[in-house]
Amino acid sequence: MRGDVAVYVNSLTATTADGHSYTLGADTPPPKDGIAPSLVRVTLGLVGARADQISYSNTDQRLSE
Repeated sequence: MRGDVAVYVNSLTATTADGHSYTLGADTPPPKDGIAPSLVRVTLGLVGARADQISYSNTDQRLSE
């Protein structure tokens, strides 16, 4: 994505280097002690995206519920 970009997500799930998992969503506030700055793996619950230019290099895409 390039140019003016907006990505809309409804959730974020992340794993830290020490194995702790965090899920943040509209109904799930972040933990009171914060989140470690280094996230090993992040998964976004993508709702939609818009940009001046969008190109996909990974053609192995799938939808899931």
